Amino acid sequence: MEDDFFNVLEAKRELRQGIVGCQKRGLVYSVKWLAEMCHGFADVDTDGEDEKDNFDIKMLEGIAPKEYDNYFLAKSYFD
Repeated sequence: MEDDFFNVLEAKRELRQGIVGCQKRGLVYSVKWLAEMCHGFADVDTDGEDEKDNFDIKMLEGIAPKEYDNYFLAKSYFD
């Protein structure tokens, strides 16, 4: 699922990093917007990548990597 001009996997990775960065800064509307965009990439498979290295371990402890998109979206709506 890769285009010549747009790497979907890299975009999803950057969205997730943006979510975590904005959460740390308390930017709730930005987190909500990024989480909705990231949830749109839910069908993008990130298997084979160590997602735990890219995020705050304490925040995502006990959550399966395939559930990160749902978690981020739900948490942004809750916040």
